[in-house]
Order: sequence, then structure tokens, then C-alpha cells
Amino acid sequence: MKIGIYFTPRQGEGGVYQYSYSILEALSKIKKHQYTIITTSPDVPTRYKKLKNFQIVNLHSSARDLTIKTRNLSSYLLEKLAPRLLDNLHRLGWYHFLTPLYKLSLSRPIKVINNLNLDLVFYPTSSNLSFLAKPAAIVAIHDLEHRKNPQFKEVSAGGRWAHREYGFVSICKKAFRILVDSEVGKEDVLNYYSVSPEKVTPLPFLAPSYLKPNVSKKEISQISKKLKLPSKYIYYPAKFWPHKNHANLVKAVHLLNKQGVNVNVILTGSKEADFSTYPQVMDLIKKHQLQDRVHYLGYVTSLEQSVIYRLATAMVMPTYFGPTNIPILEAWQMGTPAITSNLKGNRAQLGHAGLLINPHSPKSIAIQIKKIYNNHTLQKKLIAMGKKRAQLWTMTHFSNRIKNMVDAFEKNENNQI
Repeated sequence: MKIGIYFTPRQGEGGVYQYSYSILEALSKIKKHQYTIITTSPDVPTRYKKLKNFQIVNLHSSARDLTIKTRNLSSYLLEKLAPRLLDNLHRLGWYHFLTPLYKLSLSRPIKVINNLNLDLVFYPTSSNLSFLAKPAAIVAIHDLEHRKNPQFKEVSAGGRWAHREYGFVSICKKAFRILVDSEVGKEDVLNYYSVSPEKVTPLPFLAPSYLKPNVSKKEISQISKKLKLPSKYIYYPAKFWPHKNHANLVKAVHLLNKQGVNVNVILTGSKEADFSTYPQVMDLIKKHQLQDRVHYLGYVTSLEQSVIYRLATAMVMPTYFGPTNIPILEAWQMGTPAITSNLKGNRAQLGHAGLLINPHSPKSIAIQIKKIYNNHTLQKKLIAMGKKRAQLWTMTHFSNRIKNMVDAFEKNENNQI
């Protein structure tokens, strides 16, 4: 068969890049097929350029970058000028009249994909190409937070809600398989859309391969000095989207500070997020006089992040979104205790290998941080349990599930001949 993969993320995008890379790796182990990487990313691993059964089609261009910027600007303008316009089109059942505009904006990749004569294309992130282009598709739906948490503007404002809903409904109609991160993710898709259970396949995330668990003492010393890391701290790696809930973490540290528990926090991740809370969070830090306690480092390299994880007392993630979250896997991989929100997906992901918090409550966050911050016995216990938990889903499991889907598609195609 001729199989494609639509590879779009840059390495700095973290989890979505790792997911795309893992699918690529899994496909490369199925030797009998021919593969085409259709990419808009400069970060396709170089080894695939040398493999005989792989070809790379590069769709990146300055015009594409301009299209994305224009789309984002249009979304912000809609939020300001006509915030309910696209949602009302969807409510009235008229949103499908915008399909020609979607086809026009994606005309080049649609043409390229159609002309490649592929039997099947993997889309590691949700893409309208999966139903606008001709080949059969296996498509990831990573979350349905626009349905579950529409109060967050990053998934609902400026036409985002209607755009996501249009895409997911169409994906569910056409896709051969829908990839989700967990059984909870599958449950969400089945609850919100008309799709058969057999069509939805859990393919959980893997911990990023670019983190380095065995960081040398020299690297730890150099990077710790370079980043001016405190001798003890908790860590939160996240862009400043509203749903990441940085504010309640800062409030929790303030509560602990008033109790005489002096906790340091390291924050990393881009402040350039949709509806970024960065200014408000920085103001909150100043208001509570925590400038010496909460340290924002911005973007860090994979080696720097490895060291930050390695030295952290705990990774604390008070997010409102799921179903599951990659920093939990990162923490387990790096030997760092994990604290995260008491959400259904997180509970299933975490098991007993971490602590749960109420993301709405700074007091709840403070209690769990205090519980672990000076408790070395609990820290060691959670580290051991996390490492054991991480072995329940490995690259071997991931690859086997990809192979099963490819085999099922090939069998289905042969039966139709």
C-alpha cells in the first residue's frame, strides 16, 4: 500500500510533535509499504530522507505562514466584532456552506495529497484535509474541550467553537479510524458524536524521546548555574493559555508563603498563547510579592528541561483540560513526582502514581504541594510508582496498535476488491 502521514508540528511544540514522531516511527517498522511524509514542518527527522521506502513532500511556504496569521487575525476580529456569527451559522445548520471556503484555503495541499494516489493517510493532529482530500484517513482527535469547557476562549471564541465542531463532525463521518488519547477520550467522542465504537481507537501518548533521563552531573551543574535554579522548587511546563491555570498555582504558593512554607516555582513555556494570561499572572506575582519565589524562564531547550525536571521536587499541573496530559508522562520518565488536576482522564492516567488537586481551589493545590515538598519518603514512593506506571504503555505497544490499524485497513480494502 501507499501510506501518507501529514506531519505538521515543529519540535518545540512538545507533545504534538512527539505524537507525530511516534506514529512515523511505528510506520517505519512496517516494511512492506511505501510511505510519503507530507510536511509543513522543518523538523522531520533526517533519517527518513535516507530510507528507500520513504519520500518527503514539503508543503511549507511563506504563503502558508501568511494564511495561518490571517486566519488567527480573522478569529480575533470575529471575537471583537461578531462573536456569535459562526456559532449561529452552526446552530442554524448553515455552517456547511463555508466548505467551499475551506477547500479554497487548503487547495494546494488537497491537490498535492490527491495527486499522490495514496491509499491511506495518517493525520496525527485533527485536520480538515482528512475529509476534504480523497484518500482514506486515520485522524487524531486529542480533546473535545470546546464541548466540555466552552467557557475557555482558546477553544470557543472567534468562531473556534464552530470551526472545531465542523471539523470533528466531518472527521467522524469520513475517517476510517479516529485516534484518541485514552478510554476516557473514546467515551467523550462516543458521547458527543454519532460514530460506532469500533471506529474509535485509543492510542495514548508516549513520553517525549527528546528528554534525557540520565543527565550527567556536569550537565546538571552547568545548566543549573546558567538558569539560576533554586536549590528546591516545583515545576510547571505550560504555555500561558487560560485553561493551564497558572493563576491558581501562584495563589497556592501565596497561601503557603503566609503559612511559612517557602516554595519556589519554575515556569517554562511560551507566553505567546491565544488569550494569554501571562500579563495577569505576572501582575499576580507582583501583588503577592512572590518575585523571588516564582521564576519564569520562557522557552528552554530539551536538555535544559531535562535538568529542570531532574532537580524538581514535583511537577505540578493544575490544568482544566484533558483527557490526559503529557507532562505527567514526562515527570514519570524523569523521576519526578507528579501532581495534577482531579479530572476523569487524569485520574485514569495517574492511577496511584501521583497526587490529585482541585484546579478550582488554590487551597487544594497548596495542601498537596505542602504534603510532598518536604516529604522525601512520599517523593521516593511516587517516583517508583510513576516509573512502574510508565511501563504499562511503551513504544512497542504503540507500534503494535498502529500496525493493527494498518492491517485492518488493508484487509478491508482487499475484501472490497
